[in-house]
Parts: sequence; structure tokens; C-alpha cells
Amino acid sequence: WTYPVAFDNGVVPIVSAIVQVTAGNQDLFNVQVVGTPTNTQCTFQINRVSAGLLSLLLGALSINPTPIAATLHMIALEP
Repeated sequence: WTYPVAFDNGVVPIVSAIVQVTAGNQDLFNVQVVGTPTNTQCTFQINRVSAGLLSLLLGALSINPTPIAATLHMIALEP
């Protein structure tokens, strides 16, 4: 994500993000910051975990690679 307005040189902002999905979606989403944010950009990674048939067979949650319509809300604040 490239910020709409860059922070001053040397400023490392505090970043956060959360996934918004449609009502009734039972999947879990985890958003991670990849690497160290800079004054101009940061990278997020989103993992989706589903409790489907595979999890019933294996007794564990499984990664779901199926595409989904979701919105990622991001914020970057000056410390």
C-alpha cells in the first residue's frame, strides 16, 4: 500500500488493517504487516482460514484459496 500522502523522511508510521466481509461469512481472516513500513508504503499479507469439509476430516482448520469479495481497511498514523 502506498500512502496517499508520504510521511516525513525517517518517520515510520504505525500501521494497521482489518478485513471486512459480507454478513454471514464464517471464515477467519488474519492480516499481517510484512517487513517494516517506510515513510511512503507498507505491505500487508492476508490469510483466510475456513472450517470446511477438509477441517472435519483432518480435525484442523485449513487455508482456503478460493477468491472472495472483501474490503481491506488500512490506516497509517504518525507515532
